[in-house]
Amino acid sequence: MKKRVEFEAYFLGIIFLLSGFIKSTDTTLFMQTIAMYGIGYIEYAAPVIVIAEIYMGLSFLTQKNKFFTSIISLSFLLFVSVIFLYGLIFKDITDCGCFGKLQLFNNAPWFTIIRNIVLVLLCIDIIYNCRKSGIKAEWPSLETVITICIIATGAFTCGHSTKFKKIASGSRGFEPKYIKETKLNDYITTSPDSTYLVFAFSYTCPHCVNSIGNLSQYERTGVVDKVISLTARNEKAQAVFNDFFEPDFEIIEFSKDSMLKLTRELPVSYYIRNDSIIDVFKGELPSAFLFKTLYLQNKE
Repeated sequence: MKKRVEFEAYFLGIIFLLSGFIKSTDTTLFMQTIAMYGIGYIEYAAPVIVIAEIYMGLSFLTQKNKFFTSIISLSFLLFVSVIFLYGLIFKDITDCGCFGKLQLFNNAPWFTIIRNIVLVLLCIDIIYNCRKSGIKAEWPSLETVITICIIATGAFTCGHSTKFKKIASGSRGFEPKYIKETKLNDYITTSPDSTYLVFAFSYTCPHCVNSIGNLSQYERTGVVDKVISLTARNEKAQAVFNDFFEPDFEIIEFSKDSMLKLTRELPVSYYIRNDSIIDVFKGELPSAFLFKTLYLQNKE
């Protein structure tokens, strides 16, 4: 019994610590993801959530005060699960944002629900066995709380992302590829005498939505001949998106499975010239002016 509880605590510790630190590496993405739920000023709870997850993760891993940590974790999991179900049912949001940019754990909604149920059951089992053993919950020491806050705040601050870093990192080490030799050929048709910007996005992705204003500039200002956007079908989110942005570029919709075959990271932009993918950019799209002055002049 004791060994099982220790294993459960270690498992929960790894999950919470991984979740907290990954979100801290891109704080902008996490804040914007939870802002999509449209619940008051919930995005300002992002630092508290990150600090709480790191605290719970370290507490479980050190096997200290498992009873108290399990009670806090159980309350936390029930709270975020309710928020996720609200977003899924009423906002058609499928990304819980639990693991930030790590797509391995941010999969289909059913996966998120099952994962949370498993974590809740583990917390309940630890609480039950601690009470059965006569272990009492104790508040963490002030030194522990201060240490966790310093670690989490430092990670959260250093993780603040900017558009330019994303642009720069996306344009390195990529060799041009003839489009017919890539998966993108299954999605679009191009002409060798034209230039294109192909933008793969999601209607509910914060970084994607933040890029739409810039995306509209590319064809209008002549930076490329044509803008094409690719996305997964989502009728509810599409209606809201079209009403707000009134997009003047082509949007091609596919099934979610088809989009996942192309990319698991969104947004992704493909710059195409002479029927070849010249470069791929991951992250928020820069303005057409920056793209032309900082990128094209050095590329051509």
